[in-house]
Amino acid sequence: MEQQLLKIIAHIELESARRIEERRIRQEAEERRKEKERLEKELEERIEKELIKFKKLLSDSERWHKVEILRNYISELERKMEDEEEGTMEKIEWLNWAKKKADWYDPFIENKDELLEAVNQNTLEFVKAKRNLW
Repeated sequence: MEQQLLKIIAHIELESARRIEERRIRQEAEERRKEKERLEKELEERIEKELIKFKKLLSDSERWHKVEILRNYISELERKMEDEEEGTMEKIEWLNWAKKKADWYDPFIENKDELLEAVNQNTLEFVKAKRNLW
């Protein structure tokens, strides 16, 4: 009987050690899985931020190119007005208005424009609800 009891105790000790080892292996696997998941998420976030930065760069360069065309157009209109010697007040005011809009649109200047403050300069669409005018 004593022999059987020793065998049972030895078996219980071995089984306990096996279960402890299995638990340790599962915990390590779970930690590796979580770390891999964390690294993948971190990489995904870095890629997303990089893409956002690149899209802004591309958008700003497109805006800069468009504003250069706009400024050339305004300059040509101004030159034609000088040639015609008909610089009416209305035309001069319009030129000033156009130059201010170009400064608002220019990614290097981005002057404030009270009427266009709710407009996204890249998409030229409203980004906020329209103001209550009354």
